[in-house]
Formats: sequence, structure tokens, C-alpha cells
Amino acid sequence: MFSAEQETVEIAQGESIRLDVCDIDIGTFVIKGEFVIDDELGAQCDEIAIDADRIRVMGPNARFTAGTDANPFDGKLTITLTGSIADDAVFKDVVHDRNFMVMGGAELDLHGATREKVSWTQLDGNATSGATSIRLAEAVGWTGGDEFVVASSGMEAREAETRIVSSVSNDGRTVFFDEPLTYDHFGKIVAVGEQSIDMRAEVGLLTHNILIQGDEQGVESQIGGHIMVMNEGLSRTSKSVRSRDRASYYRRGIDPTLMRPAYTKASAARFDGVSLARMGQVTRRGRYPIHYHLVDDGSESYVKNSAINDGYHRFVNAHGTNNLLVENNVAYNVQSHVYVFAEEGDEMHNVFRNNLGVLGVVLPPEKFAFTGKGGFEHEEHRGALFWGQNFFNTLHGNHAAGSTVGVGFFIEKDTIGLRLAAYQVENAESKDVCDFKDNSAHSIYRRLGSPDLYGPQVRGFGILTQGLTLRSLPVPVTCTLEGFEGYKLQFGGAWVEDATIVKDMVVADSHFGVTGAADVSGPTVTGQTENTFGAVHIPNLRQRRHRNVPRK
Repeated sequence: MFSAEQETVEIAQGESIRLDVCDIDIGTFVIKGEFVIDDELGAQCDEIAIDADRIRVMGPNARFTAGTDANPFDGKLTITLTGSIADDAVFKDVVHDRNFMVMGGAELDLHGATREKVSWTQLDGNATSGATSIRLAEAVGWTGGDEFVVASSGMEAREAETRIVSSVSNDGRTVFFDEPLTYDHFGKIVAVGEQSIDMRAEVGLLTHNILIQGDEQGVESQIGGHIMVMNEGLSRTSKSVRSRDRASYYRRGIDPTLMRPAYTKASAARFDGVSLARMGQVTRRGRYPIHYHLVDDGSESYVKNSAINDGYHRFVNAHGTNNLLVENNVAYNVQSHVYVFAEEGDEMHNVFRNNLGVLGVVLPPEKFAFTGKGGFEHEEHRGALFWGQNFFNTLHGNHAAGSTVGVGFFIEKDTIGLRLAAYQVENAESKDVCDFKDNSAHSIYRRLGSPDLYGPQVRGFGILTQGLTLRSLPVPVTCTLEGFEGYKLQFGGAWVEDATIVKDMVVADSHFGVTGAADVSGPTVTGQTENTFGAVHIPNLRQRRHRNVPRK
């Protein structure tokens, strides 16, 4: 069916095709039946390379498979998204190139065998400038040729650095590499009074045996590839209630699930052991490396044990999607928000667990994709490694490890989204709407000078919440942020607002622990710990040892 170079290939509904060549170059690849890349071909080819301007997996019987959860793919697969980009429409790619679309109830399964390797861990002991090996907290299973990133452990997020594994010790915990480290990286758990704070720099794997990437032509423009998963309905118009009408529908007591577009089967995309590079399209709305777009029920989808290196615009984005699992991933050098758990405000029950974000990068205003709200829609001027517009999702064990944007975890207020979510929990037993536990942030620094809704001081925080609408909801609710650790934060651990409870927070090497909370219990704030690594230090830091922040 395939030749070396073809303009268009279509797999019809009812057809099942197994790839039997190592290299294909396609303009348009439409899959309405089943397309399978199996281990037999993977064993025959040094690398399976698919170059395509656009890939469309379309319809309820369509499926693209390279490995399954039970039998991950063991070869090497590289999918490169190519093609031209138009520049004359709101969405700016009317020719629809450089994309991988999963739509109309279709399914995508990408499971790489490298998912068995440890996705990320932390240092076991300091790693100093000039070192050609690091000791890790656990055996990782990495091998020669793997690329990894070591996060900054000082104030300057850009002290994160990548290296290529040359070899690994027999116990799997010492990783050797040829190019010496440029910076010092702290690797200890530090005592803070009767408590402690984990300051071991994170180390994450960036390569997997399945790679999806944009082509090199998009590097200068930062118009890379993108993956979009969607149902039949493409927007909240026509078959669904328009966004601006949602508040009136809520006041009339209409079930908020009616806001979702009509569909017969939810599209699904499962990524496990997949790496991405040169993905996302700067200045373009909805063009993200992995974008779940109005999927509604995302319970059949997940992103696990995967990584992105150099993301031009976000990483995993949940939009109009509930019940999505995003777990154990690594993101390095990504612009704007990185992990987005609630884009529009009514997304619920998404689980973001044990993810690592290293070096979130601020976008200049001329590269913003959203220009509403005085230029600040979606808060792109103050992007976060973990960002969402409501409190009704789960964030557990995530690490925001360095950002030039200025916020680790940003829970923004979307009034309509909060009201819709509150409507759903009106009769629930628990009225604590947050599930935020054991997250960590460090090396968060943003130089001042640009306009900001709160003034420029509301940056350099581990956590920033806008919770003012919580107290005005028809259902009284609270938000508890529990077990947070933060260090090397330009200003402080958390800026939180009314109806928010901060519990068991430990913050070090920052100006203060928490401000603005309705209820605070047990935080510890220190001055300078023994972690003096990093080129940037906080000016005029007052030494404050083991001081509990008073209850507001």
C-alpha cells in the first residue's frame, strides 16, 4: 500500500493495514480503519520513520496503534510532522499542516517499551560543576544514548542542563556522561527545625523509543507540530451552549453537562513511553503538543511516562475534558503554561500526578496566542508550570522545578467555571473542592517590569491562587492546599485568597511562606539553608528561623 513518497494515503473504514516498510513520506495520511506498527517490523528496521504533513485518524472505527498497554512497542519509531503553515486566519493554520488529529471517536495508542525506565528521580548527594557523573536516589534503568535533564536547585531556573548518558553503574544509580556539568546542583534533604525540606535537584529522562516531532523548518518560527484529540463537536457553538451563555444557563438550573458538544463515542489518545520535540505552535490558539479538545469524558485517555524537550507552546492541555490521567511525565524548556489541567474553567476530575516540569519559559507579549482581557487572557504574561481555571481537579506529587515565568502552581479563578463546578458538588458530602497534596516548587524567579493584574510583586511564588469567588458561591466551599514544599522562590511559598486553607507547608530560602490565606497551620519559614548553590540569590533576605506565619 505504501511507496517511498506519496501525496495522499487513505485507509478506508473496515480495512486493517500493518506497516511493512521502514520509511514513508506522505502529504496527507487519513486513517478511517486500523493502522498498526508492530514489533516484527520494529525488529527489521533500525528506525521506522513516518514523515507526514498531516495525519487524520477519523471516525469511531479508526485506530492508530504502535504498542498497547499489554504489549508495548519495542522498536524505534519517529513520526515527523511537516508541511507549510498559512498565516491569514484566527487559528493561523487553515491548511492544517504539521498536525496529528484524532477525531470523531477515533483512538490512538502509542506505548513505548522505554516506559519501563524511571521517568524521573532526584539526586543523591550534590553534583558540582565539572562533574562527569551523578548519583541518583534510585536505580533508573537508563542506557547509553539516553538524554536527561538536571533541574536547577538555585534561584536561576536556567541553570537546568541536559546531558547524554555514556554509561550507568551496575546498580543503576550512578550515571556517567562525557560533557562536564556547567552548574552546581544541590542534592540533600535539609533539616528545618523539627521538619525537613527536600532540596534534591530533580533528574528527568527526555528520550523514549517512540518520538513525535515537528520538522526542522519550524525551529526559527517556533511553529512546530501539534496533536489534537477531539469529538464530532469542534466548539461550544451550534450543538452546545456558547461560552458567554453558560452563566445564564446555570442561573436557570440547567445541568452544566449540557455545555458539552454532542458525540456518540469519545475520542481517546493514550501515550505511554513517548517523547516529543519541536512541538506546539507559538502565537496560535489550540495548537499544543498534546491537546485534548472538548473530549468531555477523557477516562479512556492518558499521558504517562512520557517527555517533551523544547515545547513551543504548552505540553499537555485539558480543554473541555474531564477524568484525564496525566502521570509521571517530564517537561523541559516549555514556553507559556506547561501542564494545563483546566483551560476553560469547567473541567473536572482530571488527575495530574507525579509530573515534573523543568524550566518553564515566559513568552514575550508579541507571541501571546490570547489577546482578550486587556492582553492577559489565559494569563500568558504569568504562565505557570501547572495552570488551571478551577479547583476541581487533582494535583498530587508534582514538582515545578524552575521557571522564568514566575509561578509554579497557578489556580486561576474562572467565575463561570467555578459556578458550574459548584453546581455539581452542591449535594456532595465534602465541600473542600481542592485535591492538592504533596506538590513542590523551587527556582521560581521572574524579573519585574511588565504589567500585571495584581502588580508585579505577584510573581516568584510557588503557589498563586485566585479564590475570591469561592466565598460568593451558592454552595459554601473551601480549598485546602496540603503538604507543599518550596524553596528558592523569589518572593514566597504561596499567595492565596479567601476560603483557602494552607496546611503543613514548608518553605525555605524565600522572603516569606504564605500570604493572604484564610487559615494557615504549621508552615515553617527559614532564611538561608546550606543550599547556597546558584548564581542568583535573594537580595535583603531577612534571616527568619522556624517561624509560623500567623493566622489571618
